[in-house]
Amino acid sequence: MTMHKGKLIVIEGIEGSGKSTQAALLYQRLQKNNIPSLLVREPGGTRTGEIVREALLHGEQISGMTELFLFSAARYEVINQVINPALHRGQIVVCDRFIASTIAYQGFGRGVNLSHISYINELSSQGLNPKIGFLLDIPPEISFTRKDTLTKDRIENEKLDFHKLVRNGYLKTANADPELWHILDGASSIDKIQKLIWESVYSEIMHII
Repeated sequence: MTMHKGKLIVIEGIEGSGKSTQAALLYQRLQKNNIPSLLVREPGGTRTGEIVREALLHGEQISGMTELFLFSAARYEVINQVINPALHRGQIVVCDRFIASTIAYQGFGRGVNLSHISYINELSSQGLNPKIGFLLDIPPEISFTRKDTLTKDRIENEKLDFHKLVRNGYLKTANADPELWHILDGASSIDKIQKLIWESVYSEIMHII
């Protein structure tokens, strides 16, 4: 496995959990403290990734396996083109979604074989693992109230039971690796969540501040 000077921090959660807001706030705080950093999202971060994102979120209905391959292809590209170069430069990379999303959405949500997902995740991530993971846990009954029904994408429009399965997948993934994952109450205030995230990140990177 390639060694990196930087650190990868991932923020995960179901739709409406506030993960994208927290990823952006963490990136802004790192920048404010003059810490070399980069914010990326999955899928996205590259031209190919953004094309895949549009197809996945606003295209036709596709199977769970097709979703798995498309998400994984986008991940492989963003790691090659964006994340690995940033880590080699010593930057802190904040990633809005990573391989846990594939386990939760395609594995638990769509029912794709978890062994297949594990194999594909290993290939697409090229052995890259986060240094810190944050799961913003929130019941979908609450997160649903945060999303505008007029702007929901294909996955956000799935039924409540689907999002319950996804949440369960996230929790099982995080609970299986407590050294990596910080499970936070996604129903808490934005400021409280950001404070908890920053405290954990600061303790990990304080030697470079």
